[in-house]
Amino acid sequence: MNISKKTKKKSTLKNKKSSNKKNKSSSSEKINIMTWNILARITTRYRWKIHNYLKNLNEHIEQTINRYQLILNELEKHKQDIYCLQEVDYNFVYYIKKHLDKKYSIFFEPNPDNSKYKKNNLYGTAIIWDKTRFKSKKKIAIDVNNKNLKKYTQKNSTVILFFDKKTRKQFNCVSIHLSGTINKERHLLIDETFKKIDKKYPIIICGDFNCKYNITNCINEHKQLKNLNTFKYKKSDYSTCIFDYDNKFPKALIDGIFYTDTIKPIKYNIGKNKSCKNPIYKKNSNNYSDTTSGSDHFWLKGTFQII
Repeated sequence: MNISKKTKKKSTLKNKKSSNKKNKSSSSEKINIMTWNILARITTRYRWKIHNYLKNLNEHIEQTINRYQLILNELEKHKQDIYCLQEVDYNFVYYIKKHLDKKYSIFFEPNPDNSKYKKNNLYGTAIIWDKTRFKSKKKIAIDVNNKNLKKYTQKNSTVILFFDKKTRKQFNCVSIHLSGTINKERHLLIDETFKKIDKKYPIIICGDFNCKYNITNCINEHKQLKNLNTFKYKKSDYSTCIFDYDNKFPKALIDGIFYTDTIKPIKYNIGKNKSCKNPIYKKNSNNYSDTTSGSDHFWLKGTFQII
């Protein structure tokens, strides 16, 4: 009897160890991604124009640095494997390279349609990743700079084919920012992005899709997105504090994450905060900055496993 008890104990210990190993391996396979439109400094001038307060005025440099610190705090707090950012400019890239953990690398490309601005004001999309876990196999920057289209499109996408050192698997990660005003430019950028993606591998596409009030509208508008999956968002979810183009709809879900069938979604979270209840627009003042989160958008996080 004693022998059988010992063997039972040994077997249970083995089972516990094997289950612990499984839990560790499964958690190591999870990929945590955050997408966030961080608000380019030059676009604060455009937003003042919309709200008829002060014309052609950017926020103070002190306010910009304050926003950068708030954004950096959020990035460091959530410790994601990959960050897909929109409205990134050179000033932010310089700041983030200096202050963010050195284990991260960044791929940033501004849109040449912003060439009317000084270099520091050029903005575009960026991808930041943990280089201790992921190796970039291929990097592509895609923009649509069509002279026949109106200005202030200024949108682009960045694509990286990643190799995951933990799982030995490869996947595409996309950071994209679609125009909210010009429908033709939206379709051009989506088309060009999907043409350049290596479709042999799973795809995660993150960004600011600027779809009217709700991310599900993108599925109806773009055929490429119809073939992808997205989270089942709650009706109460929104990703913007102050809607870009329509004051009648101050809360909208226009930021999202789409993914192929070869990627398993686990959970999502949106970094909403109280600042949306009290927008910071003030007449006769350029105190534009969102002093709570650093942007007029909220971040969206997703956790995934590659099947």
